[in-house]
Amino acid sequence: MARLSLWNVDPKVLQEFKRFVLNKHGKLRGALSEEVTNALKFYLEFHNKHPYANLQKNLEKPRKKHIRLLLSLYYFDGELITDKILNKFIRDLGVVSKPTIRDYTNFALAFLWEEYVDRRTATIYYSIRKDLIKEFLEKHGVEVEEKNEEKEVVETPKEVKKPRGIVIESDNGNGKEPTSEISEYAAERYEAGDSLEEIKDKIELLTGSQISKNPLRSLIRKELRERSGGAYG
Repeated sequence: MARLSLWNVDPKVLQEFKRFVLNKHGKLRGALSEEVTNALKFYLEFHNKHPYANLQKNLEKPRKKHIRLLLSLYYFDGELITDKILNKFIRDLGVVSKPTIRDYTNFALAFLWEEYVDRRTATIYYSIRKDLIKEFLEKHGVEVEEKNEEKEVVETPKEVKKPRGIVIESDNGNGKEPTSEISEYAAERYEAGDSLEEIKDKIELLTGSQISKNPLRSLIRKELRERSGGAYG
């Protein structure tokens, strides 16, 4: 039987570990060595096989690409982000190998909160913890600015293929209500990674009518909620 003697162990950690063993086994004698062995096995398996092995290192010493990824998330124009958009952000950094993509994904997930899964499209939706991102970036010397006013960008309208059946209902006095087909189109573009501004521009180009962002945002949220059977918050 191997013997292990340690010095300079944090007394608080040791006390917590002994309390854990005592609560689990009702005794320390014999059980303490068993749980130390289990803890060592878990530590080795975690660092050798677990996909989060590099997470702590990346959080402590992030690379430039980690910072760029967080900035993309922080300035993302949307309440929820999908796993597909997250994957695109990572690939846009020049990351191509599967293990590295996995590491960057795990890094990003430390700042995201899973809201729900659309099983029909196998899409995961996350909310972005921008407060944590801002705190992390400032801790590492990166200043972020709040988006107070949106800059107007004048672009030459691009020809967009009009989905079949898209029409605009009659005016109800508060602006024109888009049909369910418009709702489906807007939700599909949102899932594809388009920003709210881009979706707004495309719908206005398709229909020849204007729609403000707030009704459009509500429209997308309603459509996604219906698709997920009410799971969307």
